[in-house]
Amino acid sequence: MAEGASASLNEVDLLVVGTGAGAMTAAIVAAKAGLKVLMVEKSKTYGGASATSGGGLWIPCNHLMPGVGIEDNEADAITYMSTLSGKDAPLRNVEAFVKNGPLMLRWMEENTEVKYIAMAEYADYYQDVPGARPGARAIDPIPYDARKLGADFADMQAPHQQLRVMGMMGYSNTEGAVLLQADDQAGRRIFRRCRLAFQIQALAAAGHGQCADRTLAADST
Repeated sequence: MAEGASASLNEVDLLVVGTGAGAMTAAIVAAKAGLKVLMVEKSKTYGGASATSGGGLWIPCNHLMPGVGIEDNEADAITYMSTLSGKDAPLRNVEAFVKNGPLMLRWMEENTEVKYIAMAEYADYYQDVPGARPGARAIDPIPYDARKLGADFADMQAPHQQLRVMGMMGYSNTEGAVLLQADDQAGRRIFRRCRLAFQIQALAAAGHGQCADRTLAADST
């Protein structure tokens, strides 16, 4: 700090470093609970690495699965994850993920504008492993109307180049699957709709909008 300069103090209940999906989720939950929250971001854009990712989440036993006709239970999910992770992940961590993942998803859908759909045909990668499911543990965020963000939309981290068509238009995991089906002309027409926020950007946009609604403070350092 330069000599003679002064720094103002901002006292908060929770300081959240970063503006990715995890950070925004923590900030929103805390703000909903009545805490004063400050989010700080070192980049000129918000969304972090989350905003550049594919956007799908893998949440076993999620509440969307019955809607697409796929049953799940905690025992099978824990068996599947434990078999694959071996000694790399403590059993208590696996159990905590399986138990709390669905609670997190339901809370976000009930308390924010973040919405998902279950991908019924997006199978677990290792179908020969006990406890695997043919789909629906993987979920895809529903596109969010980024016009709700106003000028803040321009400050969001851009998605990865591989997730944009012709370097501009984004697409969801669900629409990407349709594009790979070259003979499905009717399905491919779905892709022609212009959307503004796709994949994890939908989560980043909706999360940012929710943060703005809760009057969370943002800072760039």
